[in-house]
Amino acid sequence: MKDFNFFQIESYDEKKKNNKKNYILATAGVLVFIMVLISGYKLMKNAKLNKEIQTMKSYINSKENSKKLEDAEREQEKLKILEKYKQKVSPIAEFIESSGNINSYLINNIYTSVPKNVYFKSVNMDNNNIQIQAEGSKRQDIAEFQYNLKETNLFKNIFVSNINQSKGGKYIFNLKCTLKDVGINENK
Repeated sequence: MKDFNFFQIESYDEKKKNNKKNYILATAGVLVFIMVLISGYKLMKNAKLNKEIQTMKSYINSKENSKKLEDAEREQEKLKILEKYKQKVSPIAEFIESSGNINSYLINNIYTSVPKNVYFKSVNMDNNNIQIQAEGSKRQDIAEFQYNLKETNLFKNIFVSNINQSKGGKYIFNLKCTLKDVGINENK
C-alpha cells in the first residue's frame, strides 16, 4: 500500500507559476469584462440612436410637417414673384427718386386724390408731366378725380381727354397733368 501525504508543501517555483497564471487569468477576465461593458454600452447607444432616428423620420413625414413644407414652398414661390416684381419696379422707383419734381410727396398726393371707383391702367411720368390712363365707374368719378388733383395745388394744368365707355359699362379716360414750376417740399 502506498502512503498519501496530504500536507505536501508546494515548491516556491510552482507557487510562482500558479500566481502568474492567476494574474494572467484575472487580467484576461477584467479585459473581457471591460469589452463586454463597452460593447453593451455601444449597443444600447446604437439602439437609442435608431429609436431617435425613427422618431425623427415619423415627425418629418407627418401630415402636419408635409403641409408646413408645402406652405413654405408656396411662400418661396411668392417670394420669387416679388423679387421679379422688385427688379421691374426698381428702375421706376430710381427714376422717381432722381427726378427733380416727381417724388414721394407728389405720388402720395395723387394716390390720396383717387376716388373709390377709379382704377389706373397706366401711368407715364417725366420731369414736368404726368399722363394717366384710368377707368372709372361713372363720369362723376372722373370729375371728382380731376377736382381732387386741382385741390392739391401741385398742378398748373389738368386735362381729361378721350372718355370712352367700354362694353362693361366702365368709362376709360386719359388724364394729363402739368406740374407747377415750384419745387415740392416733402416735409410738408
